[in-house]
Amino acid sequence: MDFAGSDRSVEAVELLAGRGRRSLASGFTLLSFGDLGEPDIAYVEQALGAVHLQNREDVALAGLKFDQLLARALGPAQSQALVERVADQT
Repeated sequence: MDFAGSDRSVEAVELLAGRGRRSLASGFTLLSFGDLGEPDIAYVEQALGAVHLQNREDVALAGLKFDQLLARALGPAQSQALVERVADQT
């Protein structure tokens, strides 16, 4: 997907489009440091702040939740079409 005015490339955008609201109470980010020798972490945002999770089981659970959300999301082509449709309406 090409974002006008951005010099960053985007691998893929996959939207939930209302499909994941019941399964996600707050936002989270998974960070993987590859070959740097650092453990993966999850950053979880919530109403009262944020938490960094470093325990392998907690990070694995966040990864499982991400996989579940990704399975429910629109594919990249469908997501791009939705973004373009909404942009055309504004």
